[in-house]
Amino acid sequence: MFKKHLRTEGIILRKLSLNEGDIIVTLLTKEHGKIDCIAKSARRIKSRFLGRLELFNRIDATLFSGRNLDVINEIETVGSQNFAAATVGTRHGASTGTPDNATHFLPNCAAAFFITEITHRLLQPGQHIAGAYPLFLEALSLLGRRPNAEGLMTGYLIQLFGLLGHMPSWRICAVCGESLDLQTPLTLAHEGLAVCCAKCSKNSAGFALGKTDEVLLKIVHFLQTHTLKEACQLNLSKEKETLWQWIQNVLRALLPYAIKSGSFAEEVMKSY
Repeated sequence: MFKKHLRTEGIILRKLSLNEGDIIVTLLTKEHGKIDCIAKSARRIKSRFLGRLELFNRIDATLFSGRNLDVINEIETVGSQNFAAATVGTRHGASTGTPDNATHFLPNCAAAFFITEITHRLLQPGQHIAGAYPLFLEALSLLGRRPNAEGLMTGYLIQLFGLLGHMPSWRICAVCGESLDLQTPLTLAHEGLAVCCAKCSKNSAGFALGKTDEVLLKIVHFLQTHTLKEACQLNLSKEKETLWQWIQNVLRALLPYAIKSGSFAEEVMKSY
């Protein structure tokens, strides 16, 4: 909660109806991290907020301190981050039978809702993580250009895990810090978020990497060291099952209950 008021840029992660007139809005802001606030009378027909408080909208808002939640006083739409407009265009294209549009519509939707829910769940209210806002902004911007949604989504998760401090570099051993040799036995440790060398594996709880997991090691290392735009160029069709199994194991370790959009995203990615 702020002393008086705050003006900030943010993207809407979630909105929840509070009563007949008010909405609770969760923002990922540029300078102040994740903020929960209330938009009073936002559900009214004549509300000045009408059409502005939609998911993925990028807004410039003025917040005032309230009793329990900060209150949105003024709001300006900076943009819908190109994703909402692209989704509408894709849906119309899909209905007319345009192959390219039909191919990208569901994967883009699944990726957008998945990374948004993950971001909301992993960040705590008032928590500011340097780099989280521009990373999320870039991800939504790229989704508006109809990328390889699976590569983008996987790259986003890995980079977000790194920003939050959950995931060290997979280039070096998480225990001793020495460079990893793929020709020696390696172990996934710390709930699947880190890799240990053969020497440190004896004292680390985890499971040994097999041949398929060596592919996972190379993919994760690539995504840790390259941009989201480069991640979109990866063809992960052959590694879908391995990647999703790893992602599910990591999320079960980090979060107390399942991601609601996770099943939808998994089914869509397996079908395309």
